[in-house]
Amino acid sequence: MNTLRNEVRRTIAEVARDAGREINQIEEGDLLRETLGLDSLDLAVVVVRLEQKLGIDPFRVRQRSLRTVGDLISAYEEILQTSP
Repeated sequence: MNTLRNEVRRTIAEVARDAGREINQIEEGDLLRETLGLDSLDLAVVVVRLEQKLGIDPFRVRQRSLRTVGDLISAYEEILQTSP
């Protein structure tokens, strides 16, 4: 699961960098919008890129609130744990 956590962090950093913001450190408790400054388009790009990389849609199981980096990681972990 550390690989998953690292991929989520790396993707968030890439999207922020593409939007002109540099994020030095990303913690699981960081708020995606307030702490990291991601807007709704940034968040959509993060989810699409992760779906392309991981082949997983975090909304496949149910609609969820993604407020923190940890929420996003948990969404992917939950799907991985329930997949056959």
